[in-house]
Amino acid sequence: MMRQASLFCILLLSVAVLWGCAGNQVQETTAVTAPPKSVERYIEVEQLVPRSQADSKGLKPGDVILMYDGKPIESLFDLHTAIEAAGGKADIGLVIRRGEEKIDITLAPGRIGVSLKTVTKVHRMPDAKIIEGIEPLSMESNELSSFIACARRVLAHFGEQHNYNYLMGISGSAFRLQVHEQLCPSSPDPGVGLNCTKQLLKALGREVEWFEMIGENSVDPKALTEDEMRQQIIKSIDRGLPVIGIDIVYVPEWGIITGYQNGKRDFFCRSCFDGEMNDYNIAEKTPWVAAVLGEKSESLSGEEAVRQSLAIAYKAGTTKKFDTYYSGPSALEHWIDFLGNEASIASISTQEHDNILLGNHWIYQRFIADRGEAVKFLKTYAGVFGCMRESVLRLADIYAQQVELLKEGEENIPSPFTVNYEAWTQEMRNKQAEVLKEVLPLEHKAIALIEVIMEGLGIEPYQDASGEQKTIEAQQPGAD
Repeated sequence: MMRQASLFCILLLSVAVLWGCAGNQVQETTAVTAPPKSVERYIEVEQLVPRSQADSKGLKPGDVILMYDGKPIESLFDLHTAIEAAGGKADIGLVIRRGEEKIDITLAPGRIGVSLKTVTKVHRMPDAKIIEGIEPLSMESNELSSFIACARRVLAHFGEQHNYNYLMGISGSAFRLQVHEQLCPSSPDPGVGLNCTKQLLKALGREVEWFEMIGENSVDPKALTEDEMRQQIIKSIDRGLPVIGIDIVYVPEWGIITGYQNGKRDFFCRSCFDGEMNDYNIAEKTPWVAAVLGEKSESLSGEEAVRQSLAIAYKAGTTKKFDTYYSGPSALEHWIDFLGNEASIASISTQEHDNILLGNHWIYQRFIADRGEAVKFLKTYAGVFGCMRESVLRLADIYAQQVELLKEGEENIPSPFTVNYEAWTQEMRNKQAEVLKEVLPLEHKAIALIEVIMEGLGIEPYQDASGEQKTIEAQQPGAD
């Protein structure tokens, strides 16, 4: 269903790393009779990276980016396109607005070193058709799995209330660790590798229609053209059904399409990067994968869904690889080997440097966050496991130990939003690898304990084997 990981890497890299940070959105709304377009945007400097080009060239917070290499800039997507088009030019012209003054600045190509926020003014037109009441999305909400966050909001729209932690647990996302062969930041996405999105919707008994747009790596013979994808989205909105889609703004995370206007050319949406916006944003792109949640059918009971989560966890932990994503202990082993292979890292092309830095940082942060959700989930629902309750609480303690170790090692995981690739030294990578080596035996211990719990309760193995390449044996649990 998902395109190759490289597309995710390239798009996320271009806006979050070349410039420092995607930042937030500030939103204004006005009611007008016939505005020239659905949305007006500009991007504003929020922070500077110390000792960066931006710092040395005198950029300041509050500066508005007007043009890059002669091209007008209204959004981060515009900026990405302009950066790509500039190629290997020796000098790049940047035009900014500071108060009422326009200032021309000459830059070298590549990383500038600024955190940007998008200021957005949305106009609702007379022909707008909108599904109201969808809760805002934000990366600052601590709901870091964007698909799970979107699903929670769409389910709430249908009157089905669940908290994020419960959905992370029953989908298996809280227990799954995946690391792409090249540390792609798509690794934690629940729709790649071991697909947790299908398990979530199955557990909840929700019918779902999936649509994929034709692309370079499309595998679905029913993949749609862009026009066909848009027609499916419009049809869903007309039925009162919001659409969960990926890559609808400048960063390819999941968002929710909530309406259309302007002759059905513009889609209203919620995205993870709307920041302080209260009203809907306007999508910048057509999603290349979309999901429409339909009628509710037979679902697992709450107890069945909670218990099934450990079957998914066991599947993730005992399978070496799903497609191009290492899983469980194998993911940690690959990650450790990757970090310690100086020759291999030295051979990585300059174009991939920031991509690797970003992937390493995001996977690590998500590992902490997701395992934190696992701890909370297991402690909350330990009683569901009956006679194995104490074993489940021991499992939660193992995951809590992992989280503690990972947090202690965070100082060696540089953020791509504040440092250059060159600042990520081999010494830092070695220290990170040492932390992961401490986490690894705990991962084996957790999987072995899950096996004991499953046997004690007669929980059947998880059967979805799509994309798996090799299954490994769980190690025997140590003394508890």
